[in-house]
Amino acid sequence: MKRLLLVFMAMVILASNMSVVGAKVEKESKTGEKVEFTDISNHWAKDVIIKMSSKALIKGVGNGKFLPNEKMKRSEFIAALYKTLGIEINYIKAPDINEFFDDVKNDDWFATQLYDLATLNIIDDRGKFRPEAQITREEMVNYIINGYNYKLNIVIDELEEFTDYTDDKKIDKKYKKAVKKATKLGFIRGKENNLFDPKGITTRAEAIVVLEKLLGNLEAIKDAIIEDIEKKVVVEPSYEKSDKAFKMKLKITNNTDKKVTIQTSGQKFDFKLLDEKKEILYTWSMDKMFIMMIMDLEIKAGESIEFSDDLDMENFKDIISKAKYLQGFITGTSSDFKINSKGYEIEIR
Repeated sequence: MKRLLLVFMAMVILASNMSVVGAKVEKESKTGEKVEFTDISNHWAKDVIIKMSSKALIKGVGNGKFLPNEKMKRSEFIAALYKTLGIEINYIKAPDINEFFDDVKNDDWFATQLYDLATLNIIDDRGKFRPEAQITREEMVNYIINGYNYKLNIVIDELEEFTDYTDDKKIDKKYKKAVKKATKLGFIRGKENNLFDPKGITTRAEAIVVLEKLLGNLEAIKDAIIEDIEKKVVVEPSYEKSDKAFKMKLKITNNTDKKVTIQTSGQKFDFKLLDEKKEILYTWSMDKMFIMMIMDLEIKAGESIEFSDDLDMENFKDIISKAKYLQGFITGTSSDFKINSKGYEIEIR
């Protein structure tokens, strides 16, 4: 089901143009910082270049220049792809780029990024990398689709039939599937007369545009997955009332196909009782002490947990009689679903 959702979302996020970057000289901007280049004011890719630069995903070449029409080197492209994908690997021992390539040195400015991408087989060349060579359109597309598949942990084969480019025979056999997928996903499109121009060299501007589309697609799918998970993680407050006690309950049910983790402290939950004007009558945590030790609270797929506490009628009868609403709170954070900081409310009848 997850696979079908990802494929569906991938097809929804269709874009329009073909075309991606990185350079090694310009000082990187901080995320959110406005970037100014003096040579893009009238360029067709100006907005995308500014957007990607502001996210610190690409750099200029120094002296306020971006050189959007300059041909892109393979080393520059993989550095930009690395940042766009958000790759981060920690190794026990120092990596040696010569495990993969004999024409790259460990102290080359892009060696670390290249090693990581080669380790993940996103860069699937071996032996020679040709870092100073200019990247072709078919090479760029191949690396992008490899990165896309890695980030989603899927291989998209369910895409509908694809009408070949008029120069399809010129596309290297090992790149044809990637070209078809990238076209269907909207990362690229043909040139005039439906030409792909596989051996054509990619400019810095073209490369940035393709990377921006890759980033947008991945972010949209990630948001869709999180939204789907949030719908399947159900948080329900409830209560039981008797002559002796008023039991407050908060149940979290994980209806997803994977575990859900909540980072919490000794206080995992809280309750509040409100009157008809929604003024607070009672807060459960106010008279409690907790050990403030951070821990992970895991809920396995298909399982649930419940927090509860009793208020005895002898001591809380007046408060309970005035209470019209019960609010339950999860006191923690989670990267698997959005916790409502305002709590989960039920009317007391």
